[in-house]
This record gives sequence, C-alpha cells and structure tokens, in this order.
Amino acid sequence: METSDGALIINKRDVTLTSATDKKEYDGSALTNDTVTAAGFVEGEGADYTVTGSITLPGTTKNTFSYTLKSNTRADNYNVTKAEGDLTITDVAEANKHVAIVKAENANAKYDGNTHTVSGVTGTTFEWKGHTYTIEGLDAEAEGKDADTYDNIVRGTAVVLDENRNDVTKQFTVKTENGNLTIAKRVLTLTSADDKKVYDGYALGNENVFLTGDEFVEGEKPAYVFGKDTKPVEVGTYSNDFTCQFAKDVNADNYDITIQPGRLIIEQAEPTIVVNADGSEIAAEGISKKYDGETVTVSATAASQEGKPIDGNFTYTVKNLETGEEYTSKEAPAFINSGKWEVTATTGNDNCKETSKTVTVEILKRNVLLVSEDQEWVYDGTEHKHEKAYVHESGDGFVEGEEPEFHSFATITDAGSRENSFSYRFNKRGGATTLSRVARFLGVASEDPDNIAANYNIEVQHGTLTVKKADARHHNLTLADKTVTYNGKDQMLDAATSDIKDAKIQYSVDGQTWTDELPAFTHVGKYTVKVRAMHNNYEDAETSAVLEVVPAKLTVTTESAEKVYDGKALTAGGSVTGLAEGDEVELLLTGSQTEVGESANTYELKWIKADAADYEVTEAIGTLKVTPKPAEPAEPEAPKKDETPEAPEKSDARKPNKVVTALGLDPALWTSIMGAAGLGMIGAAHLSRRDKKKKDEE
Repeated sequence: METSDGALIINKRDVTLTSATDKKEYDGSALTNDTVTAAGFVEGEGADYTVTGSITLPGTTKNTFSYTLKSNTRADNYNVTKAEGDLTITDVAEANKHVAIVKAENANAKYDGNTHTVSGVTGTTFEWKGHTYTIEGLDAEAEGKDADTYDNIVRGTAVVLDENRNDVTKQFTVKTENGNLTIAKRVLTLTSADDKKVYDGYALGNENVFLTGDEFVEGEKPAYVFGKDTKPVEVGTYSNDFTCQFAKDVNADNYDITIQPGRLIIEQAEPTIVVNADGSEIAAEGISKKYDGETVTVSATAASQEGKPIDGNFTYTVKNLETGEEYTSKEAPAFINSGKWEVTATTGNDNCKETSKTVTVEILKRNVLLVSEDQEWVYDGTEHKHEKAYVHESGDGFVEGEEPEFHSFATITDAGSRENSFSYRFNKRGGATTLSRVARFLGVASEDPDNIAANYNIEVQHGTLTVKKADARHHNLTLADKTVTYNGKDQMLDAATSDIKDAKIQYSVDGQTWTDELPAFTHVGKYTVKVRAMHNNYEDAETSAVLEVVPAKLTVTTESAEKVYDGKALTAGGSVTGLAEGDEVELLLTGSQTEVGESANTYELKWIKADAADYEVTEAIGTLKVTPKPAEPAEPEAPKKDETPEAPEKSDARKPNKVVTALGLDPALWTSIMGAAGLGMIGAAHLSRRDKKKKDEE
C-alpha cells in the first residue's frame, strides 16, 4: 500500500470596497462624501479609508479613495476590489439662479464748450452663498458736447468667474441697466440798465447790460441789439428792450436766457431854487448850527434847467417854530440868537414850475457844563469853602466874551460831605464894566442884561466838600484795669473817659453788641471789657481793660472736744465764716470718736446756693479725744435675771440740717444783730452733726 501527503487549501476571501455616490445643485462649494462600505472582511478585520473625491463645478467625477488594511488584517487573505461612486453637481435651476445687475455709470455736467465723457460699469462683483463672483466682459461709454442727455449703453457679453476664475456664467442671470450723460444748459439772466433824466431835448440811451447766473462760455458771448424805442427824447417812461445775437457757430440752445429790460424815464423840467446862508454852509433842507454870537442871513436864488440864473423875485415867509409867530418880507431874514424857524422863499416868476422852497434855520443852544472842584479837610472846628469852578472841556463852552462870573460858594464846618454849590451871573456882551459890577453889587443891575443865558443849555455839576473826621487819638480814651474780691454782687470797671466833649461812650464784651452801660460781673474770673468813643467829627476810638474778680476767703472751723470713755460717740460742732450775702452752704460734720484715743473732727461741705470756684477755703480742724475711764473699786451689781442690760445708744452721724450764719448763730438772731448794726444778712450756712443730743447740737 502506498501513502501520500494531502494538502489543506484555504482560499482568499473576496472583499468589495465601495465609496458613496452623491449629487447636488451648484452652490459654489465642493461636493464630498467620506462614506465607504466594505463587504467580505472577517469580523474584527478591515481597513482604514482616505476619501479624496471632490467636485465643485457642474459635472460628474469619481468619489476616489484609498485604503490601508488594519494591523490584524493580512492582504494575502483577501481579494480586494475597489468600487468608486459618482459625485455629481448639476446646473442651477432657472428659478434658483441669482440675478446680478450691472449698471452703466451716470454723469452730469454743465455746458462749457468742451466734450464730456462717461464710462465704466458698477455691480461687477457680488456675493452669493458665501462666495465672491466677478463679472467680466461688459463695459459702457458715452460722450457729448452740447446740452442734452446721452445714453451710456452697457455693451459686451457677461462672463461670471468664481473665486478661482472658473467660468460659471451658466449658473447665474446677468442683467444690465444703461446710464446717462446729462449736459445741462447754462442758466443766466440779462438785465438792461435803468436810467432817467430831466427833459433837455436830447435822447436818453443806456446800452449797459448786466448778467447774473452762469457766464457765457469764452468766445460765445452774443451781441446785444437794442430796439428803436431805446433812444427816447420826449417825456415818458420807456422799456429798454434788447435781443441777443449769437455767432453762427454758437448753438443758442446751450443757454437758458431770461431777458429783463430796464426802464428809461424822462421827467419834466423844473427850475432850481437854491437857498444860501450868508457866512455859513447850508444843506438842501436848511441850516443847523451852534450859537456862536454871529448873524446868519438866509437868501434864495433860482436857476434854469441848463443852470442859467433866473430872477426869482422872492418873498420870504418866516415862521418861528417854537412860538408859532410868522411874518413876511421881501428882505432876506437874519438870525443871531438860538431858536428854530421855517423860511419859505416863494418866486413870482411864471417860468418856474416850482414856485417856492422851504428850509429850516436852527440855531442850537451851546451845551455847557459848569463844574465846581472837590476839596477835603480834616475837622478842625473852623468853617471851610473852596471857591473854584470852571467850564468843563466836554461841552461846547461859552462864546468868547460871554463867560459868567461865579459867586456864593457853599461852606462846611463839621465832618461829612456836601455839594460845593455856587451861583453865576452874565455880563453884557463884550464883558463887564466897572460900573456894571458896582451896580450888580448894589443889587440894582440885571443878572443877565443881554439874555445871554437863553443861548446856552447850562448843566451844573457840583463838586464835593468833605471834612474828614479828626484822628481817634484826640479822644484820649481811658479805661483802667481793676481787681476786686468776690462778694456775691455785680461788680464793674470804673467808667471810661474821653477828652472830646459830647463823645458817646459804649461798652461791649464781644466786640459785636454795644451798650451805653458798663457790663457787670459777679463770679470769679478775668473779664475783658471793650470800650469805644464816638463823635461825628472824630474817628472812633477803641480800647479795652480787664476786670478780675478774685476768690473770697472762706474759713471752715471744726471744734475740739474731750471726754472720759463712756461707750458713746464723742462729736463737736463747727462753723463757716466768710460767705457772701445771699450765698448758702451746708456744713456736714463727720468727725466722731467713741473708743479711747483721738481723731480729727472732719467735715463735708455742700455748696447749696454758692459756687465753689468763687471761694478760697481755709480749714481749722479740731480734735476729738476720749480718755480712759478711771478704775472702780467695787464690782457693779449684777443684773437681775429678768432684766436685759440697756443697749448703748447708737450715734447718728447725720443730724437734721440746721441753718446757721457764718459765725454759727441762728439766722434770725444774726439778722437782728446785723440789722441793728445796719449791715443786714451777710451769709448763712447749713450745719449738720452726728451727735443726737440737744446740747451737742447747740
């Protein structure tokens, strides 16, 4: 028998790897799909995939991919077959296409004789679904010279490029809008001149033309042709009509012209009447001048249209506008003093159309400011005056020779101020004579014989006479310091003195509130008192002094006492001396000695109606002494069985208060004694002790 080896054959598994198929409408973004399906791997084995398929523009491409077997997967065990899906982008449906509008540029200009152009389009870039697109292939251009509107037409074939300059025109709708080049007419207004004159037999013409608005383009200004009625001779009103005549090579339609004709007026002739003022200038309405002491004569003359003199044969009517009085004369009127008149010159010549002319003659008063001077003195008890006055430069001043004299100036004596008033008087024109001065002094002459004052507006400004108060040192104000001892009563400084008679003296403790009475003080302390002296003719004087109230001496005395020991407390009395009238204290005796020995007879002092700060207390303290009891020869009798020994009396440290005087006497007795002596109640104190026994209290 023969044997042979067998074989175990394991066939490879067939595996198919398939990438996804996908499709969308164009939106400018890439189409990808990373899905790969595998069929045939043993469970737990497989591959990793890298999908590289991508498409952005309309069309179809394979969804390419590569793979890498996992580490637990051997390539020898498999027959791997790749199947790539399709990625497809379709064109955008017509309803979904984005509409891009490309507009031709617009431009405006005003006719200026030059050729104007406009070119270019807008809207060649647009955004759609997060992508930017550019439109190329379109342009527009237009030009023109004359005033008109020219179409700027968009021309060319639109090409839409994506961000990578791919032609995606098919995916969009591109529309165009034409623009315009507008050249406006020049707008202007032509106005011929106005003119007028008085008829003189010659033609009136004025061919001036004024332009407003836009100017004519250089070299295109027309000629102005005036009508037949623009050279009138007769009286009347005429329209200064004209037309524009352009050169043959100028297009008049480039201008929007408004023509406004002026007016030519020829008025009726009338003779001229001129009023003259002898020695002065006169305006058409008359003359107005300041009074100067000179005579003004007013006369009139007449002239023809050509300026030739005409005999006016004038009559003058003069009306006083201030009083209403009126007179007529063939003589030219003359004026010297201030006033206002209406002068009418009326001609008797029939060849004059206007037969009269009225002017005003006004002679104004001169404005004069008289000023008296200021002056100051310091009060010295005498009368003062300052006889100085002058004409202030701010006014017109007096005509030479008409200045007044000043007299009767004001006087002043006491401190204060008053106007430096004065009086004045005028002399005859040309100045005062010795005789007129004497007559005025005697009171028989006029203060203003030529009524010169009527020609002046005189304002008087008085200076000020001032007497200042004399120095305060003249008061020699005195207020002396003073030291007093507290006595329970109001005390004060001695009154202040001033060397000035009738000076008013006042006092104050705070410098704010002042009284005529000296301030009074009661309690211990240092008090500053201010004083001032016042008088109308002197400056106020001030000084101060100190009132010092020092403490009163108050003596507290406690008595001494001695006794043999008896088991009871030993106490003693006391007294207070030096209290001011009306003050009241309570002396509380606290000293007590019961056992054998000695101690001070102490006390307490309570201020009932007094202030401790007003006193300086001096003490005289007594001694309480208890000596041993002598020995007794026999025993004391024993107490009976039913008897209880009498307990020693308890001492009362505080006894009812007793009001005492400073010497320890009963207040009624003290008052009787002091009243008999004419001294009254000096002071009282409350006295208290611990001993309850009547004799000790007294």
